[in-house]
Amino acid sequence: MQKIFPVWIYLALAFVTVRCATPTTMTVQANATGFNNMGQFCPELDDGVNVTCLVDHGVGTGQMWMEPDGTSPSCVSYAYAQAGYQTIHLYCSVDNIFFYQNKTLYVGEKIDQVTVGDQNGNTLIPLIDSSDIYVNYVNGSDVSLEIFSNTSNAILSQTNVTTRNFTHTITAADLNNQLGMHAVSVTLQNPISSVTRWLVIALNEVISGFNFTGHINPFMHIDDVIDLNFTLEKGSDVSIAIEIKTVLFVQKCEGALRNHSFSYTLNETGSYIIELTLSNFVSTYNWTFPLMVQYPVHNFTVQQIKNVMKGSTDTWTIELPAGSSTPMGILFGVTEEDGNQIDNISLTTAASQTYSKSYPTAGYFNITFTIQSEISRMVFSWIQVVENELSLELLIQESVPISQSEQEFVLRITDSNTSPLFKLNCTLDIDGVSQEFPIAEQFTDSTNQTLIYRYYGIGNKTVTVNCSNTLRNWAVTKIVEVWTDCFASANFFSVAFKSSTTPMRVYITQIVQITAKVEVTQLCKNSSREYWWDFYDVPHDDHLNPELRGYYNDSANQPHGVTITFAKEAIEAGLKKLVLRVNLTDQEGGILEDFIYVDFRTPPIVAQITGGSEVSHEVSANLIMDASSSKDPVQLYSDQPFDFNWTCFKVPDANVTDLNTFMGTFETVNEISPSSLGADCSLTATLTNQGRIEIPSSNLRDGFYFLFIVTVEKINQTSAGLTIRRNDKVFQAVHIVPYEPPRTELKCLRNCNKKINLDSISSFNVTCSNCESDTVYRWDLEKFNTATNMFETMLDGGFEAYIETRTIETTEIAIKASVLPQGGRLRLKCDISWNGKNVTVSNILSVNYQPRGGECAIEPKTGNASITFFEIKCTGWLDEEDRNTKDDTLDQNALLTYKVYQNSVRNGTRIISLLEESTEPIVKAYLGIGDPSNDYNSTIEVYVIDRFYGSAKYTIPVQVNNPIASTTLPSSEQVEEYYSTVLIELTKSNSAELLMKTVESITSVLTDYTIIKNDSYPDIDVNKIPTEWNGGLLDLQDVNGTKVMASYDSMLEDILQKSVNAYQVKVQETFINLTDTMLSKLQETNSSTFAWVETTSNAFGNVLSKSEYVADKSVIHASDALKQLTASFTNLIMKARTPYSIAVARP
Repeated sequence: MQKIFPVWIYLALAFVTVRCATPTTMTVQANATGFNNMGQFCPELDDGVNVTCLVDHGVGTGQMWMEPDGTSPSCVSYAYAQAGYQTIHLYCSVDNIFFYQNKTLYVGEKIDQVTVGDQNGNTLIPLIDSSDIYVNYVNGSDVSLEIFSNTSNAILSQTNVTTRNFTHTITAADLNNQLGMHAVSVTLQNPISSVTRWLVIALNEVISGFNFTGHINPFMHIDDVIDLNFTLEKGSDVSIAIEIKTVLFVQKCEGALRNHSFSYTLNETGSYIIELTLSNFVSTYNWTFPLMVQYPVHNFTVQQIKNVMKGSTDTWTIELPAGSSTPMGILFGVTEEDGNQIDNISLTTAASQTYSKSYPTAGYFNITFTIQSEISRMVFSWIQVVENELSLELLIQESVPISQSEQEFVLRITDSNTSPLFKLNCTLDIDGVSQEFPIAEQFTDSTNQTLIYRYYGIGNKTVTVNCSNTLRNWAVTKIVEVWTDCFASANFFSVAFKSSTTPMRVYITQIVQITAKVEVTQLCKNSSREYWWDFYDVPHDDHLNPELRGYYNDSANQPHGVTITFAKEAIEAGLKKLVLRVNLTDQEGGILEDFIYVDFRTPPIVAQITGGSEVSHEVSANLIMDASSSKDPVQLYSDQPFDFNWTCFKVPDANVTDLNTFMGTFETVNEISPSSLGADCSLTATLTNQGRIEIPSSNLRDGFYFLFIVTVEKINQTSAGLTIRRNDKVFQAVHIVPYEPPRTELKCLRNCNKKINLDSISSFNVTCSNCESDTVYRWDLEKFNTATNMFETMLDGGFEAYIETRTIETTEIAIKASVLPQGGRLRLKCDISWNGKNVTVSNILSVNYQPRGGECAIEPKTGNASITFFEIKCTGWLDEEDRNTKDDTLDQNALLTYKVYQNSVRNGTRIISLLEESTEPIVKAYLGIGDPSNDYNSTIEVYVIDRFYGSAKYTIPVQVNNPIASTTLPSSEQVEEYYSTVLIELTKSNSAELLMKTVESITSVLTDYTIIKNDSYPDIDVNKIPTEWNGGLLDLQDVNGTKVMASYDSMLEDILQKSVNAYQVKVQETFINLTDTMLSKLQETNSSTFAWVETTSNAFGNVLSKSEYVADKSVIHASDALKQLTASFTNLIMKARTPYSIAVARP
């Protein structure tokens, strides 16, 4: 910049300048040095020499000359008296060229030696509520101050500083109360300098409210984990330092800290001091915990004798194997006996230590020996058995009548010094058959141990009692004579049913008839008798607390005989106990009692789905599934509805092989899950509990089988609180097709139980409601092969071997008996073709297994007809009942029926007689004579029958002799004695059933004798039948095709009208049976039979006339009828004799 200088200036310049190169520009640098208020001035010209410059320092401050050298800078300085702004003027001239420039310049002191921080100069300032910032500088003029917060992005303070030392108070609010570290800048500045210092403001909460929540104990084990967890009420930006032995863990937690977790695994034994230090910039908290780390107690073993005699001392050996880890702490052993501490000893980690223990008292003691340190232990516990010597005595009667066969066995301690005995095990052995002799857990000399036992059979019994504790044994053997007095056996019922866990099983839908096997010996045959039955409920199978039913307390309701009968559904389901007491009222001690457990069971329900196991259905029509025809065989519950639960699975046609496998294994141990065949049909809840459900066609899919499974159930409650749950399930596979198929239903007509009886014909038919007359039906019978899981036809070789009907192309088919495999799984199917459409309907059949594995025996093997009471006993029979698989364990105690027959040949004719049908596997019966031509040998046939009528046959040989030993006709006295012997016992039994069952035996004896020529009546022509000896005397008339004697028939009608009770009816039936035999014999050509009938009828009439048999006039009438018949025979004989014959007719 050029400027015209004052004249005097020009003059002055004129004197000092010389001519040289000429500059064209001038630049002036004016700078404050920052020290002593000094300014520095530096003109710069682009050229020229001999330059003269005048510098004016400012108003009133003076001037100074300078001669800069052209382009070489040259500066002059000037110290002002005070700081401030000065205007500098600079005049320069060269060869009459003048330059002028002015500048305003601040001069003063630079700011330096600035200190910012707390009062100690620290640049990290803790802050709780407020803190002071201290600012100090040594040099500096005209200083201004600015404090700025990065956190709040605001100027906290801005002011001109008048002193070199000052403070500023900063608050939490300045930092928006935000916990943490905050950067704050402090800037000092003037026009020539600026100094910024940064501070860190640590806004923290004071650490307070420390609460230890971790896990640590004064003693801990190696590898234990300590949890140094804690909570704080307050505290922020906390640094956590944890020192564990020689290991330090440091962690900084930003922000507010309220809880903290730290875990550490102890890996070194020894003494620890756990130090936990919490700190931030405003507070510090220290927590310490002393800790001892050691190994747990381990590896010790204790050896001792667990069974000792009273008074002995045992030395325990406590061992620690070499190499066991130590230290384990301070060790000691605590001994407890039955929970009470009895000793405490110090232990070490030595290899072996001992401890002595004495046992002054017998008993079973719970010993606990604990080896423990401060925090761990090893516990050794055992039952210490301290035994006494065995000093015992068995007290029993060594001669016992069978009527007192129930005896008390008494075991007592003979030496009080050996009392008590603990947990003594005793067994009672009778002739090789053992059972437990229950002994109280503590057996003392003041309390004897007793066992009630009943002898079976007569003879010498070897009685052995064995007793033992853990160290001693004792045994005694005695011979007991069991002799016959009034009762031949004390066992009225099967021994197998004496336990509540193995009762006789019957269905409530059966007529249940139980006959006690009461046999009175000849010694007491004439004794009068009383029979009394008690009937008990056994609720919840609690045999110790049976409940007596009051019905039989009334004598009018008593059977008063050996047979008790229960009508169908007269008894509720549940376990019952029947007790029969027989009292021979005129015999001292002639009372005997026996019992049987009977499980009255409810037969299972039978689930059914209308149609068959496999049917077809059109995709466009609604599908109806109907299980409402399911059956409950119990009439008592017939009004109660079934509960139904349906499930359904959609099985693609491609999975038909797996569907067949499901059908073949359904309800077997190999049954496959239906869910594996296809997706669930997703039936709505409203459908699943109905007997008849309807599936909309919109839910059906062509190319699928819809597999339906329904579970049908009833739950009944008895008056005794017994819950009876019965259920059954059945399936039907419905093949969905795109056309209207024949609407078919496959029904069983015969042999229709859940399992078919292979011994019976089975018949089925198929109906079609929309078929035409040209419909073709073709049956097939298939067996499921468990190896291939496929159904395979059984008719490849021709149907004739299995099918009873003449063709298999028919609507009805019958399967032959005895041709199906036991336990077989069959599919009976019918292929139906009509109008170009083919469908299959089928039923899955299970073939019943026959009972198996058992045997039967008879005792005695030889006896007399109607005199010897034979016992047929069956054991070991197994049956799978409702299940489809045999299992020898599960098949025991099955519900079986035993039908017992006698098969004999008499007079050339084979006679098969039913002796008894019973669910009890023991039958006692009077048998008829065997084959007279074969030493009276006969055969007992036992049919063991299950609930599906499958049967197994077992035969037993037996010899049954005629009790009237004679080679000729016996006398009337012999026959009368025989009848008396038989009828007395039958009458005393008060059992019409037993009486009727014995009629066949009596008849067999009466019809045994045949004589070629009648010695008593030599003039009778044996070639004529007796009714022709004197025509018309007996006046046989044809009544409805039957020959009857008119005089006898009218009297018989009279007898029948006068009967008043079942027993009398049975007497009449016996009478009818006998007289029918007489009539039959009268029409034979053997005259000896006539004489025999005459003799026996006379004897029988005399017996019936005896007062002990006369219970009603009907019996007297029967006797009179027989006497009249005898008289008719006598008259007949007398008239048939010649005048020269001498014969005496019996009266």
